[in-house]
Amino acid sequence: MDVWTEAMVGWVTLCGGLLGPVLARWVQLAPIWMHRRWADPSQDTPPIPNWSWPWTAFMTLSTAALWSACAMIWSGSAALLWSIFGSGLWLLACIDARSGWLPDVFTLGLLGLGLLASITPFHSTDGYAAVWGALWGYGLLGTTAWGFRTLTGRDGLGGGDPKLLGAIGAWMGWSAVAPVLLVASLMGALVGSLMQASGRWSPHAPFAFGPFLAVAAPLVGLWGGNRFGVFLLG
Repeated sequence: MDVWTEAMVGWVTLCGGLLGPVLARWVQLAPIWMHRRWADPSQDTPPIPNWSWPWTAFMTLSTAALWSACAMIWSGSAALLWSIFGSGLWLLACIDARSGWLPDVFTLGLLGLGLLASITPFHSTDGYAAVWGALWGYGLLGTTAWGFRTLTGRDGLGGGDPKLLGAIGAWMGWSAVAPVLLVASLMGALVGSLMQASGRWSPHAPFAFGPFLAVAAPLVGLWGGNRFGVFLLG
């Protein structure tokens, strides 16, 4: 790398490191936000947790590494856009894994940022693909959840999962939605099977799907949605 590229990577890594403690705190506060929205008002609100320095250090280092990787894969403003997208996915994955909840303020916020990014000249997903990606992502999981509820009378998906897939579609375009969902489903099935075999989870217990969507998105993005489809279909 030349001096300019090294300086760019260093600056982006620093930005990611500064963002990490903010993300860590939001993850810590998510259960309180969830309690205030869904719990019985007569119940006491859980106390605001103290800063967890090991958790903050982990989020700081991981977010810095994420931004550094984006700066090495992309360049200029594109690196900044994908760093923002990756940070949003990482935040939502951690919140869902810890509390089983995908807050609308983050899922819909990430979706909106994806639509805004699509109208800039620095983003590879154009406005047409972004809008259809958001609609296709939300509609695909939304209709699946509705069908499961209609047939069984039970909720098979949380309300945040369709919004997260819609946000991924807004950032990556409609052609990436199906590959992301497929990869996330395969990873979820594998992890769920391993957890069930080890006695750590039963099919009747809640299972967070958001982290798998968040991990599948960059995997498909790095591989390439079109190449992924060719790989699967031959």
